[in-house]
Amino acid sequence: MSLLIESIRLEDGTFHNVGYHQRRVEDSFQVLFGAKQILNLSKLLEGLPYPKKGLFKCRIIYDDQSADVSFIPYVPRLIRKIKLVTDDNIEYSHKFQDRTILDSLYAMRGTCDDVLIIKRGVVTDSSFANIVFRKSGHWYTPANPLLPGTMRRSLLEKGKIKAMAIRTEQIRTFETFRLVNAMVGFDSPEQDVGNIIL
Repeated sequence: MSLLIESIRLEDGTFHNVGYHQRRVEDSFQVLFGAKQILNLSKLLEGLPYPKKGLFKCRIIYDDQSADVSFIPYVPRLIRKIKLVTDDNIEYSHKFQDRTILDSLYAMRGTCDDVLIIKRGVVTDSSFANIVFRKSGHWYTPANPLLPGTMRRSLLEKGKIKAMAIRTEQIRTFETFRLVNAMVGFDSPEQDVGNIIL
């Protein structure tokens, strides 16, 4: 089994949304390891020296036996165009370090900057983020993402977005979209849905 990974936003010495990352770790431990012993992220991080200034991706690679932590300076990816790609059999319900299937779909982006993955006719995720769409002042996210992200979960619980099944043919009924993940929050660039190449 591939190792798992968590990417936590570390900004000026503050770790963001650790509780949501902890919940995902616990979900993975229960499903994949039978919840033998659960990794405690807060305890792991508080015992480490970490950068106190700047924006970093805190990368934790782990399984039920070990955890390796690194801090990587973070520069947001510039995404202008996204290409639709289809894979009706893709599974990525846990955040595995092995991204072979996602990387193979990303390689199909052509001249675009990323891909938006369609599974059995419905929108899921980009290769690295969840997606949210705006319509008439309200924000919606696909009800069945490949990976329910920590930022997505936070936005849903705070009532800032709603989950709904979004079929391929419904994409153009929305006005704009954003890509969100642990490193790029709800203030990520808002783009016209015309930037999604159907």
